[in-house]
Amino acid sequence: MCRQKIFLSKKAQIVYTGFIVQDVEKAAKEIDYNFSGVDAAKVDKDLYGLRYKAFVESLVKVAQELSKQNDDLLKRIEKLEILLTQKNNSA
Repeated sequence: MCRQKIFLSKKAQIVYTGFIVQDVEKAAKEIDYNFSGVDAAKVDKDLYGLRYKAFVESLVKVAQELSKQNDDLLKRIEKLEILLTQKNNSA
């Protein structure tokens, strides 16, 4: 019994991290995104669930889109710098 109290005491000191399912659900609804990673409670006594694998898939897709957008912007900046250098050299 004494060991169990020590175990619970140590476990109570752990700081757990994660998402609040209701916040994820709300954010998805606000941007009109049907996010499959939320398992909403069916009745009041049910628990919400969150499938983190669905987050990983979505985050990878977003990272890929942002990377492409970043590459496109860098190319535009390079073109603008070339045009600016050419304009300054011709003046």
